[in-house]
Amino acid sequence: MLSSNKFYASDRIRTVKGRYQHLRGELQAKDTRSARCKLGRLSGKENRFMADENHQVANWIAGQPFDAIALEKLGVRREKRLKARFNKALGNWAFGQLQQFVDYKAESVGKACST
Repeated sequence: MLSSNKFYASDRIRTVKGRYQHLRGELQAKDTRSARCKLGRLSGKENRFMADENHQVANWIAGQPFDAIALEKLGVRREKRLKARFNKALGNWAFGQLQQFVDYKAESVGKACST
């Protein structure tokens, strides 16, 4: 969320990540050699997808009409009192990568960025 009360729509990310999670569960249950190979390929594909999404989010943030960008501590701590499904969805984002992308994209546009 930005200080102007704008949100980045993450519906597509949740849909694709949910699809990968479901497929990963099915392949892990099979436990065959071909399933393990497919899991490796799936992992790379998911990492590339998230890197692309983080680039898009960083571009969106850097393109906002602000002179400076301040990021909070983006790490998420898992809570025992919350359900496993919620923790899995919340902790399934590459926050460090997003922070790096925002830093260098803000620098290239000439904006100050602090974490």
